[in-house]
Amino acid sequence: MSILKLLDAAGLPPEERGFIEALLRVRNAYAHDIRFVDVRLIDLIMQRPDKSHLLKHLSAIKTYDEADLVQMYEKDSGFLRFCILDSAMRFLFFAYHLAAKHRTPTAAASH
Repeated sequence: MSILKLLDAAGLPPEERGFIEALLRVRNAYAHDIRFVDVRLIDLIMQRPDKSHLLKHLSAIKTYDEADLVQMYEKDSGFLRFCILDSAMRFLFFAYHLAAKHRTPTAAASH
């Protein structure tokens, strides 16, 4: 079973699932194509046909102008890293609460 199916089964919200899916796509691009070894993340994203999907889910910004957002990321790559870190923390928050919700009373008592 894939990680995405597990997350769906656990009840992860769609926007958090989108973040994990975007991370997997970026990870696969870097891991499976040596040409990307020295390519900045924003440059990799801009080369991809799914760039709008990646920008939306890695940024976790509800409303934005894509061209302006890309320009901000190109100017300050730390901003993109911050957005990804923010999304990762939100994912961990949901994962923790999903795990806590699905704990059995005996498992909770043993901790």
